[in-house]
Amino acid sequence: MTSLSKIKVMTCDVTQSFNNMHKEITSIQPQLISWHKGHSGSYILNVDGSAQTNPGMAGIGGLIRYFDGQFMHGFHGNIDYLNILHAKILALMHGIQICWEEGLKDIICYTDSMHIIHLVQHADISTHHYDNEIAIIRKYMAKDWTFNLCHTLREGNMCADFLAKLGTRYTSDLLIVFDPPAELCLLLTADNMSVAYHCGQ
Repeated sequence: MTSLSKIKVMTCDVTQSFNNMHKEITSIQPQLISWHKGHSGSYILNVDGSAQTNPGMAGIGGLIRYFDGQFMHGFHGNIDYLNILHAKILALMHGIQICWEEGLKDIICYTDSMHIIHLVQHADISTHHYDNEIAIIRKYMAKDWTFNLCHTLREGNMCADFLAKLGTRYTSDLLIVFDPPAELCLLLTADNMSVAYHCGQ
């Protein structure tokens, strides 16, 4: 094969590769994400953790709503200097404890961390750094009630994210609120209206 032929072949290969890549990129459609409402009689728990740096000053947050979006109560707290994984685990632990203590029996819980769902549902935690907190979550999940742990993307968890960030600014370990902070009301309204946000898959 001559040098000129080799150049033509290489050019064709590069062009084909570019065309394939372009097709893959353009085929990715933006995903619309909104808050997930529940079925009649259920309660929706959204939880999240936040860290100013990872690790860094961290906060936890979450909220419980009726299936139709009505705010029941929320919580947030400052947990000092931790990493984001620990913050998210603690948010779930406190959220599930609050639901049980309130006597709620049909819970759909959303977190934006697939890692935490795996740890809670499948992982061997015997040597895990946060085995104690995960064991507490498992203990509550095994009680006589319906508790479903589900994944959502960050855009479907914005109210919990707001409360977790709020937690980083407070000194309280855990503060339960029965009226939503004023700054949260706009996000709650958007969730109730099923406002959808663009998110790449």
